[in-house]
Amino acid sequence: MKTIYYLSIALFLVAISISGCTGLAVGKTAYESGKYADALRELQPVAEAGNPEAQALIGAMYANGSGVEKN
Repeated sequence: MKTIYYLSIALFLVAISISGCTGLAVGKTAYESGKYADALRELQPVAEAGNPEAQALIGAMYANGSGVEKN
């Protein structure tokens, strides 16, 4: 019974990490294509989850005023 429990937890964590990577990849592609609204929508949850690359991209968007108000 414990094996099923631990396997379920492991699969859940893998699913979360894969979805985060997908959001990062899609957001990064949108950012590089100049589609800043799409990039922000994809990167925001990944950045809030603590991904430093997503945080840096959003920071660059705010620093340059790319799709958001310059700050």
